[in-house]
Amino acid sequence: MDFDKIYKKYKDAVYNYVFWRVYNEEDAIDITQEVFVKVYKGLDGFQGRSSIKTWIFSIAHNTVLNFLTRKKIDENDIEVHFLSDGSYKRMEVRIKVLRAMEKLSPEHMEILKLYYFDGFSYKEIAKLLKISTGTVKSRLNRAKTSLRENLGDFHG
Repeated sequence: MDFDKIYKKYKDAVYNYVFWRVYNEEDAIDITQEVFVKVYKGLDGFQGRSSIKTWIFSIAHNTVLNFLTRKKIDENDIEVHFLSDGSYKRMEVRIKVLRAMEKLSPEHMEILKLYYFDGFSYKEIAKLLKISTGTVKSRLNRAKTSLRENLGDFHG
């Protein structure tokens, strides 16, 4: 497989995946670079048991978890400084949704991010998190229910 093609195809998606977990541009850039170093070094050993996308995002997932553990950062800590683009109303809506997401369990937040922000399918999420597709569907349903409850009467 050609690393350059893989990098060009997935670099933005990996960066976005990482950023939505660490909420810091510099850290996201560093972690994304670390992910692709691991991809480059491991490419010869990739056996194709999953899609290349799932494999790369497994590396990204584990690299983010290692970073968060090293930095002792709770993945649910939300900084809203990156929400400054757009109108006040749009920012207000985003902040309310992010604050509601802060109240979710880490498992529910991760499922929502993977499905809605990163565009993974149920099957891809199951492979990435090493859980069944049924568990993915169940967690996603519970996450959406909890998010609705956390938003309360807010209609944005």
